[in-house]
Amino acid sequence: MQGNLQEIDIRSLLQLVALGQRTGELLVVSSTKVQSWFVFFDQGRVVYATGSKTGPRRLQDYLYYYRRRTEEGTKTFPAPEPGVSEYSYLWSLLGQGLLSPDQGRHLAAKMIHESLLDIIGLHSGDFVFQVSHALTPQIIQLDLLPLVSSLVHEAQEWKKFDPYIKSPDQHLLLRRSAALESSLSVPSFQFLAQAIRRKPSIRQLARQLGRDTTTVAKTLYPYISKQIIQATEDVSTHPAASQRNGNYGSLKKLRVVCVDDSHAICKVVECILEQKGYEVTGIASPLRALNLLFQLKPDLILCDIAMPELDGYQLCAMLRQSVQFRRTPIVMLTSHEGLLDRAQARIAGATDYLTKPFQELELVTLVKRYT
Repeated sequence: MQGNLQEIDIRSLLQLVALGQRTGELLVVSSTKVQSWFVFFDQGRVVYATGSKTGPRRLQDYLYYYRRRTEEGTKTFPAPEPGVSEYSYLWSLLGQGLLSPDQGRHLAAKMIHESLLDIIGLHSGDFVFQVSHALTPQIIQLDLLPLVSSLVHEAQEWKKFDPYIKSPDQHLLLRRSAALESSLSVPSFQFLAQAIRRKPSIRQLARQLGRDTTTVAKTLYPYISKQIIQATEDVSTHPAASQRNGNYGSLKKLRVVCVDDSHAICKVVECILEQKGYEVTGIASPLRALNLLFQLKPDLILCDIAMPELDGYQLCAMLRQSVQFRRTPIVMLTSHEGLLDRAQARIAGATDYLTKPFQELELVTLVKRYT
């Protein structure tokens, strides 16, 4: 099932998934193709949701809340290893006993809520829903219908903040310190002033406070409307700014081919890498890919492991037998992080591997490493 959001709205789409008790993954791409989101379902219930611009940083923001709640803020959490997905990072903290199961469920619910709120108000863009095996292991399952109803109400609340607050990704600047101090108790002023000095977005502040963005925006609204605090666009995330500051503007037109039987994965890879200046081709059939790869001559190949007809290990090994692809970087896409998968990938001749679901920063960092 795929289409655009002018044909069907997100609310109706989520209701179809819930009522049909479907298991699979939903990819939503904004009309500007600047951002995308993945939502995972198990029999009509949502188990995880993430955006292309989140990454482990989102979870680290949430962990700040737990650090503050410990005595003198002494609790520490190890930073995620490079390339580790947000979901894997969360499971790692649970496995090490650094988070309790209740805390893990609380965080997973927060991340689902945040991502779904982002997409519930979209009126244009594209979507792909693909039936697949349920995401495992799972931390939580949430009933979708009551959650959607609550999110629709929140999206309506955000409209009341306009024009002073337009997005949870706007960053906060303190303009009139004396005016803010006179409006708050001393502890509240000291905490908020200190937090705003770091120029967080409304979203980041909400995570660190353990609150939802709507509640935080509602609290800040009187101060923002009076220009005591300013909510400003984060220009570093604007596509034009990326070209100006040189983050991605220097990339050559390199070609990346993604071989994955999941149309959703191909779509998100195209969405992320094309805006960074790459030419991207998604191929759903590994057998068809064998022929097309020799014609396309890519600079990098992303290859799923679990595919019908021909798995990723076999495809990688066959390509390595050709002189044309002996030096071409081949990165395996996997839903697992086990040592066996890594070993098999190396034996087949893979250069590296990337765990699904992945975020934009993880994918771009890896692609830049090998191109």
